[in-house]
Amino acid sequence: MLKTKIYKVGIIDYGTSNLFSINHALKRVGFKTKILSPNSNYNLYDFLVLPGVGSFKAAMYFLKKNKIDKKIKIYLKKDKKNFLYGICLGMQLMFSNSEEFGQTNGLNLIQGKVQKFKGRIKTNIGWQKVKILNETRYFYHIHSYFCKPKNNVDVFSYTKLNNLKFFCSSIKKKQLIGTQFHPEKSGNNGINFLKNIPKIMKLKN
Repeated sequence: MLKTKIYKVGIIDYGTSNLFSINHALKRVGFKTKILSPNSNYNLYDFLVLPGVGSFKAAMYFLKKNKIDKKIKIYLKKDKKNFLYGICLGMQLMFSNSEEFGQTNGLNLIQGKVQKFKGRIKTNIGWQKVKILNETRYFYHIHSYFCKPKNNVDVFSYTKLNNLKFFCSSIKKKQLIGTQFHPEKSGNNGINFLKNIPKIMKLKN
């Protein structure tokens, strides 16, 4: 009987508020997790998680000050099987820049920018319909900024917001995956998504 691989997951701690809830959700689906400090050895893990609820500018300041931005890029270059999963702010940080509190450069792993909702839409809070993997499911969102990839091929899902607007709610590119929605707050849909991350990352881009 073949053994199922138990994935070792490192959760990057950079002072954000959903650290422990995502840790609990990842453990629930059977991953072996550890919360990582700036001095941790990232190469011990099958994939890294960049969680986050907070300010883009403050998060990037912390990542750069502690050289976590460089450690992430070294980790991805070390082994093509390694990958990074960003959640909410963690996904936004993967992009080139954000206009939150003035222009701030991001990790630039995904070409594109993070913009504020304008017009009738100010903040997206609650359960929204997401078109992902040829299916429609509901996931929980809470954010005032959204990601706009330069290349549409990097978009993995769209969310329809209050019958007014579609926006990119997840991305996938080579060793990168990100979700604007919170799987750890999305009940069974979120748990199933987390469980399937290793399979999703094996899909060809």
